[in-house]
Amino acid sequence: MATSEVGSGHAEVHRALTRGGIALVCNSALTSILGVVYWLVAAHLMGRADLGRGSALLSALWTVSALAQLNYAWALPGLLPRAGNNATKVLARAYVRVVILSVALGLSFAIIAPLITSKFNYVNALLAFTLIFALSVPLYSIFCLEDSVLATVRRAVIIPFENSTWSVLKIMLLFALVFYHSMPKSLAIVASWMLPLVFIITPINIYLFRRGVPQAVGTFPENLAKNEGTWVRYDFIGYLFWLLGTLPLPFVAVIVLGPVSTAAFYIPFTIVASIDVLSLNLGYQLTAEMSRTQGEFRDPTILFARRVWAAIAALSFGMIALAPYVLDLFGAQYRSAGTTVFRVLMLGALPRSIMFLCIAAMRARAAAASYRLGGPIILLLQATTCILTLAISLLAMRLQGILGMALGWTIASTVGAAIAIVTVRPPILKMLTKRNGRHRNKPQYLAGLQRSVRGAWLRGSRPR
Repeated sequence: MATSEVGSGHAEVHRALTRGGIALVCNSALTSILGVVYWLVAAHLMGRADLGRGSALLSALWTVSALAQLNYAWALPGLLPRAGNNATKVLARAYVRVVILSVALGLSFAIIAPLITSKFNYVNALLAFTLIFALSVPLYSIFCLEDSVLATVRRAVIIPFENSTWSVLKIMLLFALVFYHSMPKSLAIVASWMLPLVFIITPINIYLFRRGVPQAVGTFPENLAKNEGTWVRYDFIGYLFWLLGTLPLPFVAVIVLGPVSTAAFYIPFTIVASIDVLSLNLGYQLTAEMSRTQGEFRDPTILFARRVWAAIAALSFGMIALAPYVLDLFGAQYRSAGTTVFRVLMLGALPRSIMFLCIAAMRARAAAASYRLGGPIILLLQATTCILTLAISLLAMRLQGILGMALGWTIASTVGAAIAIVTVRPPILKMLTKRNGRHRNKPQYLAGLQRSVRGAWLRGSRPR
């Protein structure tokens, strides 16, 4: 009986990881394609100056939203399973905190940014900009959080439909806003991104609070400690290090090397960053499922991690081989200046995926209160990678230009992955060396058939 229950549990986790993983990979592919379409449309509808201002304002909104999210996108897959019957209350409390901080930070940026630098004076052309920006930040913050919640409650199959619908709506809205001249073109970019979110996050979160989270409570373990634990604080500080080691890199390149060199770095960097997002999203799924097993690595999660790493490795080597042809789509100048940079950045994709999944595992183990060092290890990995990335990049870019920044990124990522393997040694070595356990818990009819065939072969091979 116990064996059949274990086998059933493994099969359930395996199905959830497989469905969720496929959904998240499809989501990344669809959103990447539609994202390229969006920016191609924007480039044909407006001049480079308007496009540059709009993308800069959108980047600012992303940064403000990332700070306001308080790391809940990474922490909720560990917090909700341990909350049990209170999972809906925990989610609501997280939303309230994020919305309040998002409005405060968005309002502060909208008021202060035009006063500090003249580069944001164009926002004064829209009288309601301050209000629009202050409301856009919480919309985008909730949009980012709901994906991790959908993965946690085993409803990741919704994510590709949600994000692709939003991507199509923002392309259509951009056409309408520019065609009717309802606002400056640079502000139309932000509006086209944010207004459709009202029609996306409303039905999704009604579903989550009424059905998604309450139905998932039955799959959460009952014997976990209900308090959040100190790991959440360590994880939040580590999240700040992650932001510091990722978002400012293009700005650092502009300051040190100038805008022309930065353009050759930014295009490869955005492609590599999209692979990072894929690994992070798959990490949500791993954290959610491991939290259901008290942070233990079992055969389905081991198989999932190995498949993720194999896919990232194949994607990385493919992009390295095709780097000149990929960059040629953006222009010959990007191919000549950015091919080597792109290849060096892609070498860091697999080490970063290893590190991200290790951090995801640590969140699950720390949330289950089975590993008290989980929080410090998360902080160690994020802080080390951030500090090394910035330090090596600033030193190397003065000698090698944008190639030096790419070297700093990849070297720091490789060191972070090595530290992750050492600090998370038992499960990581098991992932890398153990043959997957798909055959260890076979259905009874397959096990019986195997015994019958083996017995018949043995009887037939005996001397008569």
